[in-house]
Amino acid sequence: MLDATAGPFPGDGVVAPAPPAPYAEMITQDPPPLRIGMLATSIRSKIPIDPEVAGAVHEAAVLLERLGHTVDEDSPATLHDEELIGSFGPGWAVGVAHSLEQLGEWIGRDLTEDDVEPMTWVLAQRGRQMPALDLARSTDAAMTFRRLMAQWWLDGHDLLLAPTCLRPPAKLGEMSATAKDPAEAVRTTLAYSTMTAPFNTTGQPAISLPLARSSGGLPIGIQLVAAYGKEHVLLQVARQLELEVRWADQRSPLHP
Repeated sequence: MLDATAGPFPGDGVVAPAPPAPYAEMITQDPPPLRIGMLATSIRSKIPIDPEVAGAVHEAAVLLERLGHTVDEDSPATLHDEELIGSFGPGWAVGVAHSLEQLGEWIGRDLTEDDVEPMTWVLAQRGRQMPALDLARSTDAAMTFRRLMAQWWLDGHDLLLAPTCLRPPAKLGEMSATAKDPAEAVRTTLAYSTMTAPFNTTGQPAISLPLARSSGGLPIGIQLVAAYGKEHVLLQVARQLELEVRWADQRSPLHP
């Protein structure tokens, strides 16, 4: 499927490099020994990582070393720059406002507060009122972030090993917001989105693998991030790990 759908359209402003060979062919090959940086802590000072999740990252590192890769405790310094990452906010708000406007055009009417979740509506309202200069600064900050992040991979690492989320899976309804406190959902969600959102900004390929289980029996996702355009490396390592862990054989107690 990836081979059939990958590739640019005429006029695309950003184009990812083509893989060295078809993905279906490359996924059957083991990668060479890779240098992998491990991040088993939180990148937000006010949101700690759950010990079970941190332990799962360390276990994944041991498994990767057993497969012939080198793992060291290292990660991009820029990933820990909370001030820089926080400056992306205006861009996100304007993006939400634009998305709701487009959805309204598709369905033939303006969306209202009743159509979306409370925090989505708050972000859209902020986006509509955002000064153009704030958006320009946010866009510039995102470009700076992408360039600084890319340097870590250029300096010698092939992959970053990190948790997908800082906590085990949330309970149903835990991330729901209310009109009284729309930001509540965002504060809760940060524990689950903090480690993945940066790579939406950089455009780097990342993959989440269910390599561990929580004490409650739920999957703990372990994330691997490659350099821009290196999707084939992720797929090769993911295949190695799947053959070792065999997560497809692990069934939920609800569906024995």
